[in-house]
Amino acid sequence: MTPAEAAIVLGWAAAIDGREESEIAAQAWAGALDPRLTVADAKWIITDHYKRETWKVMPAHINERYKAVRHDRTKGMRSPEPPEALDGIPEREQAWTRAYVRLIGDGLTEAEADVRACAEHGVTRAVIEAAPRPVTAVLTAHKAACRCGCLTRPIRAEERRP
Repeated sequence: MTPAEAAIVLGWAAAIDGREESEIAAQAWAGALDPRLTVADAKWIITDHYKRETWKVMPAHINERYKAVRHDRTKGMRSPEPPEALDGIPEREQAWTRAYVRLIGDGLTEAEADVRACAEHGVTRAVIEAAPRPVTAVLTAHKAACRCGCLTRPIRAEERRP
């Protein structure tokens, strides 16, 4: 977190608890806060803290809560499947998986995390277009031209295969 971002976070806390804001305090908070922490997450954590507590929130409290938030975000995610473009190389797949989990922890959706992890590793995931199944297409065409009623009447015994 940059000192400018930390100043916003510190200002948010000061608006609630009346603490003094200063440039040096913002720099200290920037050094103490988790570098992955976003301003939005920090503001949410501070607000939530003051809904339940009366003591002043400090960077260690924010970091502790942020760790729990990241854990909660990743706990329910599906198991990541690295794209085939990584050629099955374990090191590349593990790096992609770490990026994917990190992005989920940052608050991205699984679809957004997949796209961003692929972009970070210079690959794209092949998009599979849903095509009509051949059998379905044949049946649809037959049904349109059918005069024997084979798709609308019960199958007779002599028509069944052994």
